[in-house]
Amino acid sequence: MKLKSLLVIAVLALGCSAAFAQSYTFGFENYNGSELYCNYEVFTYDGYLAAGVDNLTAACGGVVDAPTVGAKTSVPKAEGLGQTGAAVAFADDLYDSLYGFDTQEIWFVISELKAGTGKHPKQGWIGLAGYDGYIAGSNAGLLTLSIPGANGKKATAGPSIGKASLASVKAARASKK
Repeated sequence: MKLKSLLVIAVLALGCSAAFAQSYTFGFENYNGSELYCNYEVFTYDGYLAAGVDNLTAACGGVVDAPTVGAKTSVPKAEGLGQTGAAVAFADDLYDSLYGFDTQEIWFVISELKAGTGKHPKQGWIGLAGYDGYIAGSNAGLLTLSIPGANGKKATAGPSIGKASLASVKAARASKK
């Protein structure tokens, strides 16, 4: 009887926590909003943990979407990343999903929970490419509610990795040897 009661309590707890989770979908634009990258993020956030996908199939021509998992964070202004305040930090399997093999690289994204608005929206995301303990490149920009492929919106750039391409990660790897 105790095991059955414990199971019922666990199911209720999971159901209640899922009820408080919120889902988000954001597109990625470059630093001034003039380019819309072809990938976009979709995730569920429960106030601390987040999980979702970096959508590479809708407008990037990818075969699979990249899984993401992360947690709440806060970035101090003193770090100089441009991305400041409360956000969600994600490990993103973008490279492996794009290239179709285990690249040994990781794309790490810090994303706010609301899109930029007004004439001069502030930076809403930053992505860092990593390999073997080194940051091999980065990109950053504005979060938007514009989703490539939806409502006639066309992507004007490739994936949000920008200059942090697989080639830059491979160059970092070669310089380490």
